[in-house]
Amino acid sequence: MVENNYELQDKIRAIKKYRWLIFNCFFFAGVIAAVVSFMMTPTYQADTVLRVHQPKGVETALLGNRPNSTDTSKQLMSTYADIIKSRGVVEAVIEKANYPASNKPAYEDMARRITTQIGKENELLTVRVQANDPEESQKIANLLTTTFIERLTSLVRAEQKDVRVFIGDRLIAAKQDLERSEKAVADFKRDEKAVSLQDKTRSLVDWQTAVTRLSAENRVSLASAQARVSNASRELASENAGVFADNSLIQQYKSRLADQQIELVSLMTRYNDLHPRVVTAKAGIEETKASLNSEITKVVNSEAPSMNPVHQIILQNKIQAQAEMAAMNAQQSAIAGVMADSEKELASLPAKEQGLARVTRDAAVAQEVYTMLARRHEEAKISEVMQSTDVQIVDLATTPSLPVKPAKKLNIVVASLLGLLLGTGIAVVLSGIRRTVDNAEDVKRFLDLPVIASIPTYGSAERTKQ
Repeated sequence: MVENNYELQDKIRAIKKYRWLIFNCFFFAGVIAAVVSFMMTPTYQADTVLRVHQPKGVETALLGNRPNSTDTSKQLMSTYADIIKSRGVVEAVIEKANYPASNKPAYEDMARRITTQIGKENELLTVRVQANDPEESQKIANLLTTTFIERLTSLVRAEQKDVRVFIGDRLIAAKQDLERSEKAVADFKRDEKAVSLQDKTRSLVDWQTAVTRLSAENRVSLASAQARVSNASRELASENAGVFADNSLIQQYKSRLADQQIELVSLMTRYNDLHPRVVTAKAGIEETKASLNSEITKVVNSEAPSMNPVHQIILQNKIQAQAEMAAMNAQQSAIAGVMADSEKELASLPAKEQGLARVTRDAAVAQEVYTMLARRHEEAKISEVMQSTDVQIVDLATTPSLPVKPAKKLNIVVASLLGLLLGTGIAVVLSGIRRTVDNAEDVKRFLDLPVIASIPTYGSAERTKQ
C-alpha cells in the first residue's frame, strides 16, 4: 500500500516537475490542429432522399406473411443502392455535369464521394454526395437521383418495347382474322340458309370458345415471355444464368406452377371464369409465382453478389420469364389435349350444324383474341412510356451552408487531448529515467537513511552577494 502511494506521488511529482512540457504539448498540438484545419479545403455534403415503394399488389400481399419478405425488401434496397453507385449511372452523371476536360473526375474518384444509407423502415434511401463546392455537391446529388430513376425506367421500357412490338404485330393479324371469320359466318349462313345453332351445339361452341381464348392468351403470354428472355439475353451478353435456374427450389416452384396451369385448363373445361374453383386456382397460381420470384431474387443476390447490380435485375427477369415459359408450354399441351377431345365431339354433329358451329366458334374466338390483344397493346404502350413509379424523390438536395469537413472544433479538441496525453506520458517516462535526489523526502525514500541536516540552495544573486 505504501509502495503504491509512493508510485502515485512520483507521478504527481513528475507532472508538477514537467508541467511546462505538458502544457506546451497540449498547447502546440491544439495550435497545429487549428492551423491544419483552417488550411484544409472545406468539403460540403448534399443529401437527397428517395422512397422505394414496395408494391402492394397480389404478389406483395402474398409475400407479406412469408418470413423472408423483409429480407427481400432489404435485398431490393441494397440492389438499388448499388445501382446508384454503378459505373453506368455515375459516368452518366459526370457527363451531364459538364466538367471541364482538364478537371473531369474519374469514375473511381466520384464513386468515393457517394454514400448511401437505408432507412430503418426499408423504404427510404438517403443518397449523400460530397464536394469541395456547395453548388457542385447539390448539383451532383440531384443529377445522381434523376439519372438513377432514368436508368431504372430504361430497363422497364426496353423490356416493354419488345412486348409491345410483338403484340402490335399480332393485333394487325388478329384484326384480319376477325374480318375473315365474320365474313365466313355471313357467307355460310347465306349459302347454307342456316340461321342459328341448336342449344346443345351452342353450349359446345361456347365451351370451345372459352378454351380457345385461354389458348390464345397462353400464346400471347408465351411470346411475351420469349421477348423478355431475348431482351435480357442481349443485355446480359456473356452472363450465364444456368447455375441459378438449376436451383432445386426454383425447379420445384416451376414444376408446381406447371401443374397448377394444367389444373386450371381442366377446371376451365367445366366452369366459367367466375366459378369459385377457377378463382381459387388462379389465386394459387399467383401465390406460386410470388414465391418463385422471391426465391429467384434470393438466389441471384446470394450467388452473384459481385455481378453488376443492373445485370442482377435483368438476370432475375430472365429466369422469371423462363419459368413462365415452362408453365405456359405445359398449359398449352393440356389445352391441345382438351381441344382434340372437343373436336371429336364436334365431328359427330350433322355436316350443316358442324359447319355453322365451326365458323361461329372461329368468329367468337377471333373477336375475343382481338379484344384481348388490343387491351394488352394499350397496356404495353403505357408501360413503355410511363416513368417507373416504384422510386420517388422525397427530398431534393439543397445547397449546404456549412461544410461537413474539416470539423475544426472537434479536430482542435481531439488534438489538444492527444497532446495532453503525450506530454503526460513523456513526463512520466523522463521522471523514470532521470532519478535524482532532490529533497529530504527522497533521501528517506531511496536511501532509507535519516536526514541530519539540509543545505539550502542559493540562487546566483545570493552567491554573488556572499
